[in-house]
Amino acid sequence: MQEKRLKIKSGRSDRTDTCQYVRTKQIHIRASEEEFKEIEKKAIEQKKSIAKYLRDTALTKHQAKKYINNENMYLTVSMLNQIQKIGTNVNQIAYKLNSHSATKQDIQDLKEVLQELRRLTKRGNR
Repeated sequence: MQEKRLKIKSGRSDRTDTCQYVRTKQIHIRASEEEFKEIEKKAIEQKKSIAKYLRDTALTKHQAKKYINNENMYLTVSMLNQIQKIGTNVNQIAYKLNSHSATKQDIQDLKEVLQELRRLTKRGNR
């Protein structure tokens, strides 16, 4: 097995190359013209070379948030449903307020909805 060699200095003057070892391995892949253009476009958008873009993409973990258990997933879905219902209530109350036909009860309802929303967001931040 070949021993890792430390770089004397990084190969790029812009200091984006954070690898401290000399890269000695090559990976050859085949891509269609369309695939190559898409990869090249994305690398240019991120201001990276194609090699750096592919290395970063392959080595970066892009995992969706994993729920610890079903209870956490249930609580998250339940909270989202409750927030959606509150949003519907806020829209209905805002419509009444904007039409200038709001009553004292509508204003009280709005206060209650806002209190419930605050309670839910505090619960979610634990």
